[in-house]
Formats: sequence, C-alpha cells, structure tokens
Amino acid sequence: MAVQLLFAEPQSPNTASLMKRARELRARQDLPGALAELRLAAKTDPMLAAVHREIGLILIEQRDFKSASSELRRAVQLDPKDFDSRYNLALSLANAGAMGEALGEAHRLVRLHPRWSWAFYGLGHIKAMAGDKEGAIQAFRIATNLDPRAYRPWLELGKLLEESGDRTGAIQAFESAVRAQPDSASVRYHLAVLLKKDGKSESAAAEFAAARELQDQRARGEQAARAYRNGIELLDKGDYASAASELHHALDLRPDFPETRAALAEAQEQWGAKLEQAGQPASALEHYQQAVELEPSAETQNHLGVLLAKTGQIDAAIQCFRAALALDPHFQNAEKNLKQALAISDGRE
Repeated sequence: MAVQLLFAEPQSPNTASLMKRARELRARQDLPGALAELRLAAKTDPMLAAVHREIGLILIEQRDFKSASSELRRAVQLDPKDFDSRYNLALSLANAGAMGEALGEAHRLVRLHPRWSWAFYGLGHIKAMAGDKEGAIQAFRIATNLDPRAYRPWLELGKLLEESGDRTGAIQAFESAVRAQPDSASVRYHLAVLLKKDGKSESAAAEFAAARELQDQRARGEQAARAYRNGIELLDKGDYASAASELHHALDLRPDFPETRAALAEAQEQWGAKLEQAGQPASALEHYQQAVELEPSAETQNHLGVLLAKTGQIDAAIQCFRAALALDPHFQNAEKNLKQALAISDGRE
C-alpha cells in the first residue's frame, strides 16, 4: 500500500526531468524503461530519498523483493520520516524470506506511527505470513479500530477468523468490508458463502446476486474500455463512422462512463464538420444534433443554428441560438445570431 507523501524534496533540474520521464514510462507499464531513468537519477543525485523509493516500488512490481528492500532501506536512511518506504520495506523483506527483519521493521513502524491503520495492517500481513494467526488477528483488529473504512484489514481479518472457525466474527468482518467497499464482488461472494453455511439463505442469496451483478458490470466495463480505445484510435485516423460505432457500443455497455459520451460527441461533431466541408450541410446537421444531445455545447448549438438558418429552418435555428445562450449567457455571436433570426422570423409574419 503506497501513500502520497505530503512534502517535496529538492531536485536538480536533470533529476526532476529523469523522474518525470520515469513516471510517464511507469504509467505506460514500461517498468524496465522507468527503472533505467530512475537509476540515472540515482547516479545524478544519490542522496535523494524519492529516487530510491521509486526504484524500490518498481522492483516490488517486478517481484524482485530482495533488491527492492535494499533500495527502500536506503530511502529510509535518507528520510527517516518516510513511512511509506518503511511500510514497503517491511513487506519486501517478508516476501524476500527475511521474516525476522520484516517483523522488526513492522514493529518499528507501528511504534513510530501508532495511529496509522496501514502500519498495523502491514504488521498483521507479515505476522500472517509468518504463521502467527493470533498476532495477525490482533494487528488487523487494531487497524480496523483506527480506520473502520479501510477495506483490506477487514477482508484479511475475515479470512483469518474464518480459518480459525469463528464464523460469526468472520461474517461481521466481511460485512464491514462490504460497507467499506460495496463494489467488491469477491468479498460479497465470500460473505454469501458464509451466510449460506450459517443458515441465512435469504441474506446469502442477496449477496450472491450482488456479486454476480458486480462481476457482470466489471466484464461490461472491460469490454467498454476496449471499445472506447478502438473508437479513439479510429477517430484519430479520421474514420468517423467506425469510431462512432465503437463509441456507441462502449456507451451501451457502460452508459455511466462520461469520457465515452464526450468522445462520441467529439466524433459526431468532427463527422458533421467533414460533411459540411464536403458541401453536405443537411447531412452534417444530423451529426451536430447528435453531438449536442450527447454533450451540450454553446459553440456547437450556435453552429447548428447557423446551419439550420442557412437551410431555411429559422424556427429551429432560433431554438438553437436560445439553447446556446442558456449554456453561455455572454456568448455574443449566439446573441447576434438570435437577433438576426428573430428579425427574419418577424419579417415572414
């Protein structure tokens, strides 16, 4: 568990640019590239704790726990108040098999930061790895007392209580985990199984149903994300019809994704502009109308009004200009166009 530190460390311009580049590469999942940039930064400024911390976190992702612990230990030496690195150091040592050192670091962390829930969560996790179930349960209980909204301590506590034969305690822990993170299908399924064993068939059925719905929603989300990416790539290539089709599919799968709606509106607007440039204003109108339905825009409403006016649809144009001003009361072009359209309308009467 990584936390965002609330302080910044001085960096040379070169080190800062290397770390920025490393963050960009890491965001693209290019861990070897990010690691190479950070190692250059470490050579440039070996006394900067943040560099060693970031190297350690990438090594954890690569499951090189022994090397990670060396880097994180260096980060802690350079910045003793870096509790994030202390936490990850303890877990890295445990995963590297250095259980004694790991427990020592974990106990040191809870002494230094006794009100931090994640310090006790880390201690509990390491004690569980070491086979000390009772010690782990105690640590997880402290973690949940310090932060009842923390999902992971409740989940791990529930698992250990279940293994220990305390079904009632496990159910209570999993229920607390659900309250902390209602969209976790796995914990709801775990809870449902225990409720069924405990003879609470109605509650179990409700949790099974919720777990299935969450799993379906996740699957739809993954499909929607793929369709969204395909749509963006097609939009960049200027294939507006195919882009709109992919983005429509993504929106049908997950209508709650605002970025998909915005991208589809952009596709429709660009498609309309292409048709307008090709001398097909009537066809362009349809796509501009779809764009403003998806993502209201004063600029697009105004442009739509202009096209409608050019095709003789004055009343519809007036509605568009008024819609543009409702979105942006200070939009001078829309105000001017509205006055002109109203004058034309009055002249017909």
